[in-house]
Amino acid sequence: MFGRLVTGFTFSIFGKIFKMGYYPGIITLNPLMKGLCLDGRINEAKWFHVKLVAQGYELNHLTYGTLINALCKRRETGAAIQLLRQAERENVSLNVVMYNTIIESLCKENRVTDAFDLYNKMVLK
Repeated sequence: MFGRLVTGFTFSIFGKIFKMGYYPGIITLNPLMKGLCLDGRINEAKWFHVKLVAQGYELNHLTYGTLINALCKRRETGAAIQLLRQAERENVSLNVVMYNTIIESLCKENRVTDAFDLYNKMVLK
């Protein structure tokens, strides 16, 4: 409950920042993404991601890693894989943590062949 209030208040301030003509950087946006994910508001986090990309923000490995982790915890591994591919298309530096999170999630879903294929792709990169 407290987390939702804090995140809601944070987005209220975020809105005021925009209205005042300022544009926050990635250092401001990453904690907002993490807050949504920690509150279990994954759908809002996905919407926030789409909105940021549409507005031209260059998201980084922390932004993508946070959302990938949340999606995998919610057993939305397919969405996490799509997000990994999107990050790759946007030239975000993918890291072992992102891959490992998805590989672990695939294994938990008994998709060991898919996990091994993703592992091989990671090793090649």
